[in-house]
Amino acid sequence: MRVETLCGTLLRTILAATTALVAPNMVRSAAAQPFAAVGLDVQPGDGAAIAKALAEAANHGERSLFASVIENTRLTPWRASAIFGAARAQAPALETKLQKASQAGLELATRARAAASATAGVPLPPGADASVPVDTLSEEDANFGWKMIGADMAARLGLTGAGVTVGTVDSGIDIRPDGTTHPELEGRVDPRSYSYLYWVNRHMTVEPNPDGSFDPAEIAALGDQEGVNGSMDVSGHGTHVAGIIGAAHDGVGMVGVAPGANLLAIAAVPANGFVTMPDGEPLIVEGEPLPWWQVQFCGTETFLTTVCNPKFPDGRSPTAEAIDYLASQADVRVSNGSFGPNFPEGSVTADVTETVQDGDALRNYVEAGKIWVAAAGNAYLDSPIQASNPDGLGLLPFISPENAGVLNEAGFPVIDDGGLGLDYSDLTPEALAAREAETGEALGRIVVVVAVDARKEISSYSNRCGVTAEWCLAAPGGDTDRDPNVPDPQRGILSSVPVDVAETEALPEGTGYDFYDGTSMAAPHVAGALAIMIEAYPYFTPGKLVDIMFETAEDLGAVGVDEIYGHGLMRLDRALSGPIAIDPNSTDDYVTDIPFDHQWLFDFASAGGMVKAGDGTLAVGREAAVAFAGRTSIEGGKFQVDGYYETAATDIGLDGTLGGTGVIASDVTVAGTLAPGNSPGTLAVAGNVTLTDTARTEIEVDGAGTGNGAGSYDRLVLLGNGATFAANGVLAPMLRGISAPATNAYTPPLGMPYSIVIAPDGQVTGSFDGIEQPNAGLLAGSRFDVVYGSKAVTLVATPSDYGDLAALGLSQSAAARAVGGALQSLRPVAGVRPSDEVAALLDPVYLAGADQLAAGLDASAGTIYVDAGHESLRSIGRFADTIGHHQGNALYETEDATSDPFWSAVIGSSVDVDNGGEGYDAKTGGFVLGAEGEVGGSFTGLQSVWLGGALSYTRTNLDDDHGSADLDSYQAAVYGSAKLDAFVLRGAVGFGHVEADLVRSTLVSSQSTSPDGNGGFAEINLGLPLASDVGVFLPSVGIGYRGFRRSSVSEDGAFGLDLAAKTFEEGYVTAGLAWQQSYLLNGMTLKPTVSVAYRGDFLDITDSQNASLIGAGFESAGENVGANALLASAGAELAFSDRLSAGLRYETEQRAHLSEHAVKFDFSLRW
Repeated sequence: MRVETLCGTLLRTILAATTALVAPNMVRSAAAQPFAAVGLDVQPGDGAAIAKALAEAANHGERSLFASVIENTRLTPWRASAIFGAARAQAPALETKLQKASQAGLELATRARAAASATAGVPLPPGADASVPVDTLSEEDANFGWKMIGADMAARLGLTGAGVTVGTVDSGIDIRPDGTTHPELEGRVDPRSYSYLYWVNRHMTVEPNPDGSFDPAEIAALGDQEGVNGSMDVSGHGTHVAGIIGAAHDGVGMVGVAPGANLLAIAAVPANGFVTMPDGEPLIVEGEPLPWWQVQFCGTETFLTTVCNPKFPDGRSPTAEAIDYLASQADVRVSNGSFGPNFPEGSVTADVTETVQDGDALRNYVEAGKIWVAAAGNAYLDSPIQASNPDGLGLLPFISPENAGVLNEAGFPVIDDGGLGLDYSDLTPEALAAREAETGEALGRIVVVVAVDARKEISSYSNRCGVTAEWCLAAPGGDTDRDPNVPDPQRGILSSVPVDVAETEALPEGTGYDFYDGTSMAAPHVAGALAIMIEAYPYFTPGKLVDIMFETAEDLGAVGVDEIYGHGLMRLDRALSGPIAIDPNSTDDYVTDIPFDHQWLFDFASAGGMVKAGDGTLAVGREAAVAFAGRTSIEGGKFQVDGYYETAATDIGLDGTLGGTGVIASDVTVAGTLAPGNSPGTLAVAGNVTLTDTARTEIEVDGAGTGNGAGSYDRLVLLGNGATFAANGVLAPMLRGISAPATNAYTPPLGMPYSIVIAPDGQVTGSFDGIEQPNAGLLAGSRFDVVYGSKAVTLVATPSDYGDLAALGLSQSAAARAVGGALQSLRPVAGVRPSDEVAALLDPVYLAGADQLAAGLDASAGTIYVDAGHESLRSIGRFADTIGHHQGNALYETEDATSDPFWSAVIGSSVDVDNGGEGYDAKTGGFVLGAEGEVGGSFTGLQSVWLGGALSYTRTNLDDDHGSADLDSYQAAVYGSAKLDAFVLRGAVGFGHVEADLVRSTLVSSQSTSPDGNGGFAEINLGLPLASDVGVFLPSVGIGYRGFRRSSVSEDGAFGLDLAAKTFEEGYVTAGLAWQQSYLLNGMTLKPTVSVAYRGDFLDITDSQNASLIGAGFESAGENVGANALLASAGAELAFSDRLSAGLRYETEQRAHLSEHAVKFDFSLRW
């Protein structure tokens, strides 16, 4: 069996057809052609060259023809049609397969250019940039792959792979007969390291004798390792692999992924190339060049005896022997195999007929509970169809009778087992996991690795994951042999090599380092990473370790597991995002004290508890589910649960913080900081949450959304029946300084609710001690308050002072300021739970928006009671004025009346009170009935004394901006008049009862009450009738008092007011002038009357009252109408006879802010 290393530095052999199509002039032509030119006709003269080249390829067989079509279509896709046509002319029977080959070449061209476009302008890591001198690089940057996979995290955690033995099956390792080894590997090359191959001095040449024989001394020197103290590794490949795995972190050269790992190297992969003669030509033996692998396999004695005498006489392959040996070593838990078969160029199917020995050995290895890391192969440039899947041992689990017929993307079988019926499907991850579940074994795994370049693009030479995607991932392998149409000055992977094989010109001769690229370099990155993981998780099974590695890989290419990159890029930093050194079966507390931010990104469970110390943040990733059977204690730093976390109980200590956007399944007690969300977000707890008096609850508010991220706010949601949130400590909302992705630009409007705690099937108890107001982000003149519900805690922005909303740009009436002041006096310290009674009042106030608040406070002041008091008083006044007008008519009489009259009046009036948009409207209707009579011609000096009485009923409908009232007024009065010389004296006294039905609005509801009240009036007036040719003029002057006392009021409900009994009164003087004239009309007398008067109040009309909300007193101010009034009337009376008359008149009263208009109909009957 021929075995060959898979180093990407192997020179590519291009078929004659390919060579003809990529001559220098055509490369330049290709570079000038846009990709959109695919399918255009070729340039003049190209057709003959294409036909000739493909004819030469066809002479090498079908595979060569297919390879030529694919490769040349990939390199010059605009010639696809011409290439396909020429190939079809060579082999018409293969048209279908040639069409698939052409499509495959176009697909490869598309991928290459898409990759180049995607990475254009992305800077290279220093170690990969050929323009950066190597001697200026730190050892951490020298191999760019070290940081790319996150190996620096292992260094931060102090993990080196110490105590872990990594096996390699390769060309050996740089260890010499005198015991010295490469400085990067010193002290860690396991003494069990062994070679199954013969050592050869590849620096020697061999000169045959003229008769074809060889000088025994020369041949002896060719194999004399001790004579030259030669390195076991004659090619350098194995040492390069070993350096990637475990080169020392010593400040020199480069550093391996696991710089403390023990390296057990088995040399079983011979060197490439041929034995040469002094003139540089290959040594020809039996007509063929003699390869070095044959000498290493058979020994140098083959030159003298032509007998092959391998070190292992059982006829097995050296790699199978090596794998078996590593399987037998208990301390070897992971091994690297950067080798594989050498298929002919243009292969379209993987020939697996020679896999049996290595495959059976690898099955034993996996059953021994060990992890095998296999390089995927470097065949893509030469055999892209076959290389769409790995070759070698990485493909092994796919080999089964069921998969024998599976075709690759070009329509060819993926594998060819020669009809042997090979079956290694028991080595798939699924099959191994099923066996473990059934038997309880801890079996190993096979991991296959493809290579990516320094920009994380699949390397041009690398096989793809293909059918092995479920057990495949990518790692850095470098790429110095990219598509010539996509030039990129990248270096390969720098690692250790024996000093006598280093060939790089980038370093001084004899430094013992070289740049290689290939999947051979990608695989040891993974093997070294697994060594670190074994140290980090010594109790995890191989299957668990590999699952972690796959789960935490960085997704590349298509989303999810794909055919190019498999699970994605190996990320050791993410794989170390777990409970370092945990024993899942221990019932002791697992203590983590990592001083920097750290994540748990994968699922695990522990029989013990967990204690977090240190200042760093420990996060449970979104996709992770973690369970601890014991309690969890967060003594320091932040515990951020973004996934699922289950534990017996969670205790957050004084220096601890709990946050995240995941689910915690336990009761939570917080003595430190509760910070749900994550810039911002929602944290769910399936259990009770209890805050102690030292607790601090931090809530980030970046908007009113309830999701995670920008525009949302932090929430805590309690799941489960009966879950209780017990508030305590300090609440600290934040509006600025929130970490990304928050916008830090949100300003909460007044009344916007943020339900920061929700217990939909539970309850909320307790109270915060107060709110630490944010230092920025609130509206000027506002603050945060809390509304406590039975199942929720709501944060809300409120005015700092309800009695003064000016800072918020809101205007307030005097009444609104007064009731706002009362509310302000009832407010507890922000965040403190008020009494239930006060909460019923304040909660809707807190939740009121700016517009609702400005109007609602005014409505809640109860000004309707003042307005209704005013109108009740005016109802009494209307009765008094009606009697006064009736008495005034009698003053016009120049002769005594001859009979006693019965009189009545129908009243209709409208009042409009308006004070800057505030006020009320009132409509009144009613009637008055009266009777009177003369009691004597002379009475104690008075002449013509008359006495009368009257009854009245009126109904007033009053509406103001915030309520309404229906007022029913029942009144009675006595009145009288007499002549005093030329003057007439009149007076009246009345009593009234008013029943009111009031409805008023509040901030959130309405109130209905029915307060009653009593009142009355007393007036006296002196007039002087003056007769003239144009009528009778009546100047007069009077004084009066009117009063109304409403009973006390006690409303129910949140905004129920308490009002004491209140007296509304008016004391006034009146001076006026009236005129009347009489006209006879057909036996009837028409008496027009006009009057005007001034009334001045010496007792101001009451415009306010004292009220209280839950004992908080305030003055509810009504409308302040003017103290000076203009009274005017105009009307006419029609006397049908000396016994019957009727009249109609219009009256008005005009004051500052008040206007009343009335129409009255009078009727008098004398008998």
